[in-house]
Amino acid sequence: MMNLKKLFTASSSTAQKNAPPRNPEPYRTVYEIFPNIEEQRRQSRFPDIKDKYFWSTFDKCKAYSMIGVDAFYNIYRSVEYLAHNSIPGDFVECGVFLGGAVLAMSGFAH
Repeated sequence: MMNLKKLFTASSSTAQKNAPPRNPEPYRTVYEIFPNIEEQRRQSRFPDIKDKYFWSTFDKCKAYSMIGVDAFYNIYRSVEYLAHNSIPGDFVECGVFLGGAVLAMSGFAH
């Protein structure tokens, strides 16, 4: 029977050798990972979304999230629905990268 400690030590050291180098500093914006993401997020690509408040809030938050315009707009409309119908509660973002979606929720709620 194989020694489990040896097996885990061997597989972990192999994985470390093949892993890409890690950034020692935390990411500050999504542009550090995806420098060309802005091309996919240009307002001109979404002619159906005309709400100026949405776009101004999106512009403040997009650097801190990897979600696209459609997902941000979905959040915006959801917050708008909750506010319009006076539905009480809190907002939670699960799977947070840099907090851009919850930052947007906060902006949309005001």
